[in-house]
Amino acid sequence: MSLDFSFVARKHKGKYTLVAKKYGVVVRAGELLKATKELQERVEAVARELHEAGVSLPAVEEDGFAFDRNTDSQLRHDNMSGRGIALEYWFFFSKLVVVLIFVAVIVLAETALLSEFLGPRSPIGMLLRHPVEFLVQMGDRAEAMPPNEVDQLKLAIRKIVAKAAPLVEEAKFPPPAVSPSALPDAPKTK
Repeated sequence: MSLDFSFVARKHKGKYTLVAKKYGVVVRAGELLKATKELQERVEAVARELHEAGVSLPAVEEDGFAFDRNTDSQLRHDNMSGRGIALEYWFFFSKLVVVLIFVAVIVLAETALLSEFLGPRSPIGMLLRHPVEFLVQMGDRAEAMPPNEVDQLKLAIRKIVAKAAPLVEEAKFPPPAVSPSALPDAPKTK
């Protein structure tokens, strides 16, 4: 028996997770071909059992199905449209803008007071009053720096980037679920 069915596939840490929502089948495997073959076998077995029991499946929307960002094993159903998301986050973004403006005003006031305290030729005062001139002075200082100090600065930056890279990788969002047609060697499904 050959069935047409839709599924969602995702690769995470070298393993593929395939989900056929309509039939309630989830398969995890290390190789994509094995995973698709096992998914097809399980879906056919479920369809055969349902057919023998005289149960027909209702049409299921495949759009709102997504993986939970926190764990691969947990799945969630998200029925929100673009309009629903915009309305849900409208208050958050409007408050965010107000808070950012408030913080910017406070920071600018504090830096202006600090620059007056330190004097008119302080770096903070120069940055606030004459940003282009400040950048030109910083460029002149960088050119006047001895080569050994430049090498030490480059080494320090490399060490910081090397320490921060794993944190950045950990903070990235997982890749979105891939459609079956975009996967290499995936059987064509409807």
